[in-house]
Amino acid sequence: DEVIDEPHHPDDRIRLRLQDQLAEVRTSTRLVDSAACLVMAEGGIPPHLRRILRQTREDLPEEKRLLEINPSHPAIQALVELLEKKPDHPGIDAWIDDLFAQARIAEGTPLEDPGAFSRRFTSLVAESVKRALEAS
Repeated sequence: DEVIDEPHHPDDRIRLRLQDQLAEVRTSTRLVDSAACLVMAEGGIPPHLRRILRQTREDLPEEKRLLEINPSHPAIQALVELLEKKPDHPGIDAWIDDLFAQARIAEGTPLEDPGAFSRRFTSLVAESVKRALEAS
């Protein structure tokens, strides 16, 4: 369950992109299969409890979470390689948004714009299928 706090290449770019939604981005050795996950800040309220409290309290302040990324995951490794080779690639911000959305979905938190996520996801599927067809 060790968490590494020293900077890892994509951290700064992810932090910059998601600065309004996150308190911190950090590399983690806890993750095995996931590319990223959301973690409560110390003393934070769990997401499921926040949803219940929001129904009864309108003044519940917004709470920024931490995003842990898995440096061994192929999606993170590909992002690192892309940031090294083509740091200005136009797709980087959308892919960072998708990693954040995936982490929200994995914990059961609703997305702010599920339609946008759905469009990006189906576009990625179409691109992957097209590449598979071209390779065969």
